[in-house]
Amino acid sequence: MAHAYSQDLRIRALDLIKGGMSISRVSQILKISRPTIYRWIEQFEISGYPAPSKSIPPPQMSKIKDSRKI
Repeated sequence: MAHAYSQDLRIRALDLIKGGMSISRVSQILKISRPTIYRWIEQFEISGYPAPSKSIPPPQMSKIKDSRKI
């Protein structure tokens, strides 16, 4: 599974963009894809926080078929 980018890197990228640097240039310097940076910008505009979201595993089905047989 891929690891999320650190919050520090996200803040650095957003600060560079706010400072007037283009998204393409930030992408080249930090070696991050432009779609990823666009998602960070959108997430920051919605939540005001650039932290990675928590990944929650899907619920697991019970392996016990018939509980009366135990």
